[in-house]
Amino acid sequence: MALRVAWTCATLAVTASSSDVCNSEGLCPDENTLLQGGNKLRSTNRHLDRQAFTCDTTLDQRDQIREHLLAEVERHGFTSANPQSRTSLAQGEDSLGRPSRDLVYRVNPSNPESAFYKMHSPKDVTVWIGCSPPQGAWYFGCTQYLNRFAGATPLASMGDSLNQFNMHSTAEDFWGGTFVILTSADIQSAELVRTAIEQHAPTLSNAINIQVLPSELHSSIQLENGRAGALFSTGCRVSPRTVTDWDPSVQDEAAAYMTHVEPLLVLDGSQSQFDLMPFPTPMLRERTSGNHVELQLQDRYEEFMCRITQHAFDIGFVQTLEDSRDSFVPLTATSHEGEEFYLNGTNCILHGGNCLQDSPDALYMQGVAAAADMQVVVGVNHRLTGTAQYGYVTVGGAFSVHDRQSEGSAIPWADSLPEADLFTAFTVMQAEEECDDLPADVRAWCFNVMLDEDASVQYDERAYLNPITSTGPSQDELLPSTVLRFRLRQSEDTMRPICSEPQQEEEPGKGKGKGTGTGKGKGKGKAKGKGKGKAKGVARTRARRAWALARIARRG
Repeated sequence: MALRVAWTCATLAVTASSSDVCNSEGLCPDENTLLQGGNKLRSTNRHLDRQAFTCDTTLDQRDQIREHLLAEVERHGFTSANPQSRTSLAQGEDSLGRPSRDLVYRVNPSNPESAFYKMHSPKDVTVWIGCSPPQGAWYFGCTQYLNRFAGATPLASMGDSLNQFNMHSTAEDFWGGTFVILTSADIQSAELVRTAIEQHAPTLSNAINIQVLPSELHSSIQLENGRAGALFSTGCRVSPRTVTDWDPSVQDEAAAYMTHVEPLLVLDGSQSQFDLMPFPTPMLRERTSGNHVELQLQDRYEEFMCRITQHAFDIGFVQTLEDSRDSFVPLTATSHEGEEFYLNGTNCILHGGNCLQDSPDALYMQGVAAAADMQVVVGVNHRLTGTAQYGYVTVGGAFSVHDRQSEGSAIPWADSLPEADLFTAFTVMQAEEECDDLPADVRAWCFNVMLDEDASVQYDERAYLNPITSTGPSQDELLPSTVLRFRLRQSEDTMRPICSEPQQEEEPGKGKGKGTGTGKGKGKGKAKGKGKGKAKGVARTRARRAWALARIARRG
């Protein structure tokens, strides 16, 4: 549970902490130059010389749109609540080593660095006119959260996220365009702002997205800025986190995007001339996609894990006698009545529980494995099976291994197994420099986690965005990752695990076509490939066994 709390705090307390970007108070240089002249929003943009970002619009153009928009809605009773409101991506290292950056709305006038805020009225509208990430991003999504209301602290999503699959921008494929997000609980207020944008910035008409704040989700949600007012936050996430993980052709653009600051326009609707018309609570998207690719890989997955135990034997390890296998399970919350349910923001709001600021775009899985000389984390690359857009596993709350990083990691363990490229297998050693003792092909995906000798390792897995449903993957359509635990092989450990032989799949036109007019060339190619592969495999196995036996002998 300590790790969960740390994750939540990391998300909620994000600040721009890089010394070369922001000052000791966390404010970016000259940020106070966002001035209010009367109720007009004005900006000199001097504070954004380093943080300004240009997509198909410049910061000056977006500032002009905000200014015209404010002038238009002021005629209907709206005012600018906090001219210093802004949004920016987290700087510095992530405390949990996740491959993503958090972004939050900072709109609290009494505490500009807080990610929490209260509404001024049920008719408020927050307007973000910004740029979508450059081409090559793995994930972008934004979620509205209810953190506290009526004595409860759900830290819960209030509905589906806006993301790269369901958002509109001025770009055909979303990336590198300009978008507008209107966050509001009121239909008429949001429609007024939409109409004003269409009037003063018609090129953005098809790039407007509504993020509904569903005030009717629970009868005790109070939207007024008072003692009983509910506490909200709006958070987004961009991945990859590290600029070097982007394609080299866009790394400069990605670096600029990571450090830019975008003003927000917070419209106080307290004096609005419209009657209140709350949005109905949207239905959550169905997670079931009908993609059963991974379920059809179940037998092959089991075979792959058996092959790992064979390979581990060859390099000097055998499975532990107890708890040699731990599969990840869905992350759950507990209701007021003590019932556990999969992490779901709506359920936490309605029935109690802490949802740890869940993202509906993700499937949350977790596992705990007892200490072992070697742990091999086995999984499926959900991106390659088409069940997710990207994913990662966090190890011990210290670092993460993402799906681009682990791609190909199954080959050293079972290169002759069909569909091996769809699986992943990375090794975790709990002693410093133990990875150096492994063969080079396994060592490439080996990681040290520095824990106490007998400490368990906690694993947290996230799979983001099923491309069919545009929301988080279904736990019923994904094979769970599994941790295999091994101890050092001793001289009495002589029984090598036995696995079934894989069925070789014939390529079209080969095998049965042998002996026809083109049989000579095909037969030669087939024999050459099989013979070469077999010779290499035998030589490699013998070398590994000799290396392992020598290692055992050295230990005495």
